[in-house]
Amino acid sequence: MKRLALGQHLILDGYGCSLEKLIDQSLIWEFLNSCPVKIEMTKVSTPYVFEVKTRDSEDWGYSGFVLLAESHIFIHTFPKKGFLNLDIFSCRPFDEKRAIKYVTDIFCIKESKIRQIDRGIEFPLNEAKKIVSMHREAYIY
Repeated sequence: MKRLALGQHLILDGYGCSLEKLIDQSLIWEFLNSCPVKIEMTKVSTPYVFEVKTRDSEDWGYSGFVLLAESHIFIHTFPKKGFLNLDIFSCRPFDEKRAIKYVTDIFCIKESKIRQIDRGIEFPLNEAKKIVSMHREAYIY
């Protein structure tokens, strides 16, 4: 389905995830490194993954992101809760079903809540296409 928006935003809450996967910092980094390729986007940064500890030990986990020419991918894991949050925002259409399957397979998600939001629906589409094209050309290696 053709969308009439500047971008699409996929928001996924994953429940019942594998504890071993949620605490594997290198796996999270590899997910962020490979996901853009899987959904045909252009990385403009290396992935970054940080251990996050708060006053509430239940909220301990990892947060990471990778910047894309099209926008970004963010992930937050909560190992003690078996839970993760994933955000993928792109100024260019991408295969959301492929992204959902990939993160589900990697982290062994048993159940998920998915929201898909059209962003910038008032933005002039021709201008958006120029912006995305310019950024993609600048970062193709």
